[in-house]
Amino acid sequence: MRGYRPVPYDLRCRLDSPSRARDFFAREYAHFHPTVRSLFSAIDTGSFVFVDTITMIRLPRVIAGRVALLGDAAACPTFLSGMRSSFAMLSAESLAAHLTSGKPIAAALADDNVDVLARAAGVQQSAQRMQKIVLGQSRLDTTVCDSVLAAAPVGWLLGHAKKFYGSQANAA
Repeated sequence: MRGYRPVPYDLRCRLDSPSRARDFFAREYAHFHPTVRSLFSAIDTGSFVFVDTITMIRLPRVIAGRVALLGDAAACPTFLSGMRSSFAMLSAESLAAHLTSGKPIAAALADDNVDVLARAAGVQQSAQRMQKIVLGQSRLDTTVCDSVLAAAPVGWLLGHAKKFYGSQANAA
């Protein structure tokens, strides 16, 4: 779209006050639905505005000695993957299975480390795919995505969501 500027990666320093956040949101999201714009315009000097960055960290290992990281700590999947709670339960189940396998603890933990890192990579890849859909790369991308979602039949959306999250759960 004409005049579109990609938003800098780290906005925290630019949105350090409610009034600066309100002005930024009003400018950058002026094309959004009137309800959304009214929410942004309601930000006043007494409002609390939280801004953070979305970051994924790829760990070289999730087991060190007898300490194992589980869930978010092991995969850092971000909200974009939709797998935070599921991954936590699956990684705990995996650890339990490895520890009860009859192998020595060190070997069981080493096996779990390999499995969890492979699952974490899949969940992070899912988050990266979803980032393009959820956050968009441009106003045009966002508008097209929002229009398709708004026009899509609910049954079709639910079917695709079940397929997507089912495949992610199976992969995890």
